Amino acid sequence: MTLLKQARVVQEAADLKFVWPGRDGVILVRATDNSKVEKIRNAKDLEKLQHQHPKRPLDGSLLNSTMLSLNGAPAPKQQKQL
Repeated sequence: MTLLKQARVVQEAADLKFVWPGRDGVILVRATDNSKVEKIRNAKDLEKLQHQHPKRPLDGSLLNSTMLSLNGAPAPKQQKQL
């Protein structure tokens, strides 16, 4: 059961939707409703899974890409000069 507890901790960090116990001590995980079921047999499989599905940290680059002004309104479009 300790592997299942570890998988539950990784579930939030790796943004996995489903984690459940399978047969013979295998832990089954699924990232979305339609994604492939992945098997976790040991801690090494759990580490691999965590590196495959990392959550991206929120940083300032996302704010720059939205092109919002300070008051939250969209920035005006720049017109081409002829």
